Order: sequence, then structure tokens, then C-alpha cells
Amino acid sequence: MCISAKNFTFRSASSTISYRRKVYLNYSTDVYFCQVLCLCYTFWRAYFIMGAEVLTGFLNGGDFMSYEKPSKKNPIKHLIYNIRDSHNGLKIMFRESSTFHRIYPMMLAGGIALGLAFRFIALEYIILGAVFILDVEAETMNSAVEEVCDRVNKNPDPLIKRAKDIASAAVYIMHLSYIGAAVFFAISHAAGFDWWTKIIPA
Repeated sequence: MCISAKNFTFRSASSTISYRRKVYLNYSTDVYFCQVLCLCYTFWRAYFIMGAEVLTGFLNGGDFMSYEKPSKKNPIKHLIYNIRDSHNGLKIMFRESSTFHRIYPMMLAGGIALGLAFRFIALEYIILGAVFILDVEAETMNSAVEEVCDRVNKNPDPLIKRAKDIASAAVYIMHLSYIGAAVFFAISHAAGFDWWTKIIPA
């Protein structure tokens, strides 16, 4: 059956509606998840920056508000100093963190292997990548907390142990989130369940 109206021609009304619905649903799902991921990442970055400032305050004798920051009169120079300090932190993590050497390569290899075996869609790779980045940031903050605690008191202390355990719990939660997401995606594909079509109603 051919239907013509103005500049639109449809050979089959049912097939055209189905196709349009599929395209709209996939596009809406991608946009929705990108917005959620951007929002979560923004909040996490705010937490990360705030935590870094508090830790800097600890290292400067506990005065959180009066420690010196690089001058912002020259924004280019200020940015260069910040990038240099960040690169120095990354070098420390890659050099001293066993998680960077052992856990993260296995997590990446496992996620990619599951993705190739079960043919993950692009959205699922984006979600896994976002969770992995948050995991790396949580591990970085955990290492910073441990450094501060070791400087404050190297002797056994119950309160310091509590602080280290809580910081470690953040990394543990992110590990479970990454593994859980990868396993859920794999099971969904194995069962033929397109979970992303259930997020936003047609």
C-alpha cells in the first residue's frame, strides 16, 4: 500500500512507524545516558577537587582555608603548574600503586573480552568507560588519604584505620560497579534482552 501526502511517501505505514520508533528510542536513550553520565561525572569531579583541597589543608598544618595556592594572575602559568602537579600525581600512582599495575589491566582486559564476545553496543562501552574512570579517581583519592594518614601518624591508630577503610570502601564499590555492569551487559546480550529499550518508554 502506498500513501502520499505532501512531500512524504510511505510504502508501508506499519513498517515506517516501527522504524521511526526504533530510531527515536535509540537516540533518546543515548542522549539520556550521556546527560546522566555527564551529571555524575560533574558531581564526582567537584567531590574530587574538594577532597584534594582538604588534603592540602591537612598537609599545611590543618588550616584548610589559609594554605597558599598558585597565583592566578597569570592563568596560563597557573594552568601549566596544575597540569604539572597532576602529571606528577599520575606518575606516582603508576609507579607505586599495585592497583594500577595489576587490577586495572585485568579489569580492562575482562571488560573488552566480554564486549567482543557478546557484541556490546556503543552505549555499553561508554558506561563501562565512565565507571572505569570513576574507579581510577576513587583509587587516586584513596591513595591520597593513605598518604595523609601515614604522615599524621605512622603508629597503629583506630581512627586512622577507620579513615583508610572508608576510603578503600569507595574503591571497592567502584570495582563492584564495573564488574556488575560488565556482567549485566553480557547476560542481557546472552538472553536477548535489550535493556536500553526499557529505560525510556516509546
